Amino acid sequence: MKKLMVLISMVLMMVLMSFTNVSDPYCTGWSDGYEAGYCYKRPVCASPPAPLCPGLYLAMEKDAYREGYGAGFVRGVKDHR
Repeated sequence: MKKLMVLISMVLMMVLMSFTNVSDPYCTGWSDGYEAGYCYKRPVCASPPAPLCPGLYLAMEKDAYREGYGAGFVRGVKDHR
C-alpha cells in the first residue's frame, strides 16, 4: 500500500511539472527575474537556480516575459532575505 501511494505521488508530481514549459516566455522571465532579484543591490552575488516557475498564470503573450520577470524578481528578493 505504501509503495502504491509513493507511485501515485510521483505520477502526480510529474503531471504537475509537465504544465511548466521552460521555453515559455513567462518562465524565461521568471528565471531571469529571480536571479536579478536574488542579487538585487549586492555587488558580488551568486544566485541559486531559480525555482520552477508557477505553471498557471494569466498573461498576454506580448507581456508574458515582463510579467514573469516581475514575479520572479519579487520572489528572488523575498527568498534572499
